[in-house]
Amino acid sequence: MNTRSKMLVILMSIIGVAVLGDQGYRRFIEEPGQKREREIDRLRKQISDADDDILQSRRAKEELEDLEQFSLPSDEELARSRYQDWLLKLVEKVGIQQPSIDAGVPTPVSIKEKGTRKSRTVYQRYGFTVRGRASLDQFIEFLFEFHRAGHLHKIPNMALNPISGGNLLDIGLSIEAIGLEDVSREGELSTQSAHRLAFNDLPSYRTISRRNVFVKESDSSLRKIHLSAVTFDRTGRPEAWFTLDDGKQSRVVRRGDSLSVPKHDIEVIDITPRMALVEVDGQVVQIELGKSIAGK
Repeated sequence: MNTRSKMLVILMSIIGVAVLGDQGYRRFIEEPGQKREREIDRLRKQISDADDDILQSRRAKEELEDLEQFSLPSDEELARSRYQDWLLKLVEKVGIQQPSIDAGVPTPVSIKEKGTRKSRTVYQRYGFTVRGRASLDQFIEFLFEFHRAGHLHKIPNMALNPISGGNLLDIGLSIEAIGLEDVSREGELSTQSAHRLAFNDLPSYRTISRRNVFVKESDSSLRKIHLSAVTFDRTGRPEAWFTLDDGKQSRVVRRGDSLSVPKHDIEVIDITPRMALVEVDGQVVQIELGKSIAGK
């Protein structure tokens, strides 16, 4: 074998050793290292997910503990009868006529637990229907008391049909209430008050009934009230004279005074020699001399 052949053999040997060394490095060092990194990343993700689950479970537990004070009792029969009695007392309190309250069969709601995948009942859903007749003012009071009460309940559906020219409403409500499975109270309703409303006083919602959209005559009553004259007293204060709907009686008012009109809240803001600025059911209206509050 000449020198050239020997060099080729040596070179091929070196290349073979390099290839085998690279393959060995990849197989025994790099790939196991990458596998370990992937395993570490997977374990880190599992730990992070477990921490998130623990945190969510803790938050869910705290939320459930907060909701337990508003839940219906744990005993199904007592929960249904006590809540039905509460509804009946409420409709009687606000004066709803011909009340009818029906209770359905409670429906259990379950979830599947992680790991075991077994179903566990979390709460019972109770369904009720309320029917009756009431004025809009009475119905607003019912809604006020309903949403202020500390129960886990809601009104998913309602039907309001005006009768007697809109002075009465034929009411149909469907109500859902919740009783948590682990609540400690067996037969007593919650005595807590809820904070679901924007205003905590009933008069703040009376504007709705004063602007009764169901009554056809509500706007006609405003058309019969005219600004008949503007005068000034001895001190120079302006006075607005309003002729009422009978065309005979007149009411004299000054800035800041109110007009007592059924179903409407009217307050005088300003008076000039040719017009009066009034607030009607929360809306500012300018009334010219000789015109009605409705602008005619």
